[in-house]
Amino acid sequence: MWQRRAGNKYNVAPQAARTALGRVFDSKREMQYAQEFEGLKKAGELLVLEYQPVVILTPKPNLIKYIPDFRVIWRNGNEEYIDVKGVETDVFKIKKKLFAHFHPDKLLVIMR
Repeated sequence: MWQRRAGNKYNVAPQAARTALGRVFDSKREMQYAQEFEGLKKAGELLVLEYQPVVILTPKPNLIKYIPDFRVIWRNGNEEYIDVKGVETDVFKIKKKLFAHFHPDKLLVIMR
């Protein structure tokens, strides 16, 4: 007989284990990067740290949005959009290609 597995199909940690900085993160790894980025911001290495910025990937009327985990602007002025991924889903792969096509001037960094 079929039996349901306990937990999430992506093995996400319990909410308490991925809560920090006054927010619940999608994963422990994302939480750890956020803590690291907050430290870099306090140290002056980051000028801007934005959580879950909205990036428009396609023009209207078929508007498609992409929400990476972070947008950072480093002290030297370089801007990066950062996404923490354990699994690259098919939808993410499509959005990554759209990001590269419609925003060739922006850097998307995938952290594992």
